[in-house]
Amino acid sequence: MISSSLNHLLCVYPAFCEKWYGIGFISGKFNQLKCKIMKIISRKAHGYLDYLVGILLIASPWLFNFYAGGAESWLPIILGAGTILYSLFTNYELGMIKLMDMRTHLVMDFAAGAFLALSPWIFGFADMVFVPHLVIGLGEILVAIMTNPKPVSQEDLLH
Repeated sequence: MISSSLNHLLCVYPAFCEKWYGIGFISGKFNQLKCKIMKIISRKAHGYLDYLVGILLIASPWLFNFYAGGAESWLPIILGAGTILYSLFTNYELGMIKLMDMRTHLVMDFAAGAFLALSPWIFGFADMVFVPHLVIGLGEILVAIMTNPKPVSQEDLLH
């Protein structure tokens, strides 16, 4: 029971999946720690999602009619611009400058999604609006968790 709970907890955080996969952890009970989350989103697909979500976040105060000039409006705008910016600097198929590795990018996506999802309660505007922040934030977390950080090789495509 503890083993599967720990496995689930660790595998939610993408960097732990590969780091601890098949490696002894704490004691013999954890020797066969394996990730169960399927990494079904390719890096290239993730790149397209990054830029789309960045644009969606920037436009969301007007798209979902909640622009009021406060934190509820500026947080998604800033996080959207940040997503586009760090995506341009990521070493993946749609990055331009390629300074940041994919694992760091996924950690940033996860953190930004969690922050966005919790922001209505952190900053006290949940009584005004919370659904777009929560839904987009949880979506970012899911995409980060389900993205394969490794590039797809030509050999993988043939099998």
